[in-house]
Amino acid sequence: MAAALGAGGLAAGVLLRAWLALRRYRYDDEVHLPPRRVWWVVPVLGVGEAVLGWRLADAPAVLATFALALVWMTGLAAIDLDVRRLPDRWTLPAYPAGLLLLAGCAWAEGQWGSWGSALACAVGSGVVYLVLSMLNPAGLGLGDVKLAGVLGMLTGWFGWAAAFAAFFLAFVLGGLVGVVVAVRTGAGRKATFPFGPAMLAAAYLVVLAAG
Repeated sequence: MAAALGAGGLAAGVLLRAWLALRRYRYDDEVHLPPRRVWWVVPVLGVGEAVLGWRLADAPAVLATFALALVWMTGLAAIDLDVRRLPDRWTLPAYPAGLLLLAGCAWAEGQWGSWGSALACAVGSGVVYLVLSMLNPAGLGLGDVKLAGVLGMLTGWFGWAAAFAAFFLAFVLGGLVGVVVAVRTGAGRKATFPFGPAMLAAAYLVVLAAG
């Protein structure tokens, strides 16, 4: 299962890399930005999907859902790194898609309690991030808020503890990245960086641990 998912991940990575290279997600005022390398999406998806296959092999429906989610997460991280923006066309459709896919998981696995937990965590994560965004609009944008709800849903499938762990770990990873960026750029506390990739990486790691 791990080998098959790894191979599928490599193939998906090649397709995703080709699509990202077109940069159709950029707005008119972003076309002047220098191109950013996205070669890393291929090995990330290859390894990431293989590890998912190893961790979630005993729950095929759950594995399929999170395998699809990983492709979405990787593409979203690449976009945020490129233009520092989380497009609504990527985040908003993920809500109904996630609810339907997780409902399928609940039906297949007989875990409707997990589906309810996912829904509650989606709401809770979104509300918490919205409050944080209002308190610190320079640090968190509405794109992060919209992403938080989806990630809360995905990690919430494994329970409230998993969703909280993803929330906490995102800020730990973001803090580490912030230190590196501040040192490399010499900007100190004024250094800025996209927070979406830290949120996405934290959610993936928590799914692995919880799975």
